[in-house]
Amino acid sequence: MDGDNYVTRLNEFAQKTCSLLHYEDLRSDGPDHSKTFTKRAVINGHGYPSGVGKNKKEAKQNAARQALASLELQDPVFSMETSVEPLYQRNVSQPNLICWLNEHGQKNRITIKPVESTRMGPNNTTQCCYFVVGGKEYPPAYGRTKKEAKEEAARLVYNDIFGIHQVNQTDN
Repeated sequence: MDGDNYVTRLNEFAQKTCSLLHYEDLRSDGPDHSKTFTKRAVINGHGYPSGVGKNKKEAKQNAARQALASLELQDPVFSMETSVEPLYQRNVSQPNLICWLNEHGQKNRITIKPVESTRMGPNNTTQCCYFVVGGKEYPPAYGRTKKEAKEEAARLVYNDIFGIHQVNQTDN
């Protein structure tokens, strides 16, 4: 590796573009003492060419490098845009949709308001949360904790904005 941290660069790109980034473990080959690992970066559901390494960290670096190379081929201006300034790096393998929602509100100059409540049940309490985004009220989400309910409510907003329709287990 030439000193570049491709994982950091790809994380920064994903954060700047409000993209969802995660890595898939594709396989590991060879005997225990000499394994090779294969991973690939997936951005907004699109898989990029895989990366191989002697360990998982190296495979992840190579997968990020492959994704960055593909992105640069798609858009020559990309390499200039991704090297402008470092951003606060966060783990985007589990995206923080509450943070994304707040950034979305700031970028689009719309108000984001979470509305939280607690519902009492016969055996326990259930936390409830929904968001009002730019005057539009989104459906409520529930969880065992306030954080869980708020994260699920943010996911509902995200899915609605991007037209992602998920089948609930109760819909089967």
